Amino acid sequence: MGRGTFWIAAAVATLSAVSAGPATAEPDHEPSGALGVRVINNNTSPVQVWVEDARGRMRRLGRVAPSQVRLLEIPEEVVATGTLQVKVYTAEPAWSNAGDQFGVRTRALDPADLEVIQFWVEPDLARSQVELMRSAATASRSSG
Repeated sequence: MGRGTFWIAAAVATLSAVSAGPATAEPDHEPSGALGVRVINNNTSPVQVWVEDARGRMRRLGRVAPSQVRLLEIPEEVVATGTLQVKVYTAEPAWSNAGDQFGVRTRALDPADLEVIQFWVEPDLARSQVELMRSAATASRSSG
């Protein structure tokens, strides 16, 4: 390899190392003592995440972009009302909102023994899945 080729290769390696910025992914940690909702959005549209408390009041938890994973926390005052239901709706088209019949939702849940509610939102909403992750204390009580 000639001297000129060496310098070109070194310059290309340096430029590629400098231009590659740090990864900017949201840290995927469990919520601190609160009930979490993790959404894995495989849909082509952004989704809105809502929670309905025991009194029937809806509260928006957040928005998850396509091909993104987000961990949202349900506020303690919502958990304290008792049973709740989590609903995920596509944010597009504009007429899609929390009152729409289309989306992915849980059944009424008792939040006392839950740690994370996980949604896999698929392009075909009928193929979406929900997983309920129980706290370690509940899992040990139910297995023993």
